[in-house]
Amino acid sequence: MAIARLSKRTIDSFKPGPRPYIIYDEDLTGFGLRVMPSGTKTWIVEYRPGAGGRKVSKRRMKIDVATKITPETARSRAKEILARVHLGEDPAGARAASREIPTVAEFAKQFLEEARRLRRRALNQTPSGSMPATSADWSSRRLGRSNWTR
Repeated sequence: MAIARLSKRTIDSFKPGPRPYIIYDEDLTGFGLRVMPSGTKTWIVEYRPGAGGRKVSKRRMKIDVATKITPETARSRAKEILARVHLGEDPAGARAASREIPTVAEFAKQFLEEARRLRRRALNQTPSGSMPATSADWSSRRLGRSNWTR
């Protein structure tokens, strides 16, 4: 585990290797830079959720690509994430849970399959048994989200 003071000058000095590696910041615990073999450098934050200590597995979140934001901006975002963890949240867990919520298209497909299984005549008589083509703009949205406005 390499530790360094992550600044603009030091991140430019890290070269890609045969395998991905992470350099952690010496000032902020859990904040680091992941360097991929392709040369992509990504800001990350690593933490253990809850009060389980070492019994709980680590979570790692991507903050952003190093070419898009400065080290200071990435460090402040990492502090925000770590503050939320300290207050009992699990940002990576919440993100993973939101991905498990089905999209409108997935939900409609499950509904139609269940209806066919139960032999609901009206749904079995639809021409394609799927959603209309006009629904393409909202079919990829996740259920339960509050961002349904354009």
